[in-house]
Amino acid sequence: MLRNILEATANKWRQRSLEDKSYVIGMVLGTISTVHFLITHEGSALSLCAMASFGFGFAIWCRSIYCSRWVSKVKGTVFYLFHACVGFISLIPARSLVGLAIGLPPQDFDLTVLMLAAIIYPAILLMAIISVLVIGTIISWLGVGIVLAIASTISGILVPMPWVQIRLNQWKSAREKIVKQVAAKSIGAFAVAIVVAYLATVIYEPIFRHQNLVRLIAYAVDYQYAKLYPGIEPGKKFHLHDNAVVSYAELDGWDVKIRVGKVKESPCL
Repeated sequence: MLRNILEATANKWRQRSLEDKSYVIGMVLGTISTVHFLITHEGSALSLCAMASFGFGFAIWCRSIYCSRWVSKVKGTVFYLFHACVGFISLIPARSLVGLAIGLPPQDFDLTVLMLAAIIYPAILLMAIISVLVIGTIISWLGVGIVLAIASTISGILVPMPWVQIRLNQWKSAREKIVKQVAAKSIGAFAVAIVVAYLATVIYEPIFRHQNLVRLIAYAVDYQYAKLYPGIEPGKKFHLHDNAVVSYAELDGWDVKIRVGKVKESPCL
């Protein structure tokens, strides 16, 4: 008897997709970690493993959607527009960082702004993905709630009809499956969002905290030597600005000192 039960369970397990297996493993690990917390009042690595399992299942589902036929017909245009919007948004914090770090108009440092935008771009992209995941999860729950409410109302009105009973039983089975799938994908979406937010914080926090990194980039790409240019201090890296203003950059260890002055008048040759 026990052997038959185990064989039937093993067959059902083998028939499940990798996505469903990940969700089941996540539920089991999450249940065990919850029981462990209730008993010991201490967290465990099982909760992290549970979130990782849900996130892995959600990633598999996202990949299947990405590779589906109906998405492939429109994903080219949509993805290009999405990346273009993210690239444009990346320029905004990049310009702000340049202005704060250097103390001069960021429009005078085009290459520095572009390089910072390229560095910040993945972080903005990750934030956009998080927003899509969270908004998609909320919309999914609202959609499921509305559909369930409408279906329950209609089934309550038409219950006396015999054929409705058959449809109602089928609907109840499908409803439970839909709710479970949405719940599993929601947990997976939030797990992925938490991991992405943590990685973005770890990677990009030094850029916002240490402004000398911005000045180093500007020193490398926007400040140049030009010993024959009139009115410029010789042997100094400089950058010209409007109204005959010039800024000099001097390397001081791992920092860059910015000094502002006027282009000196020189006699005509």
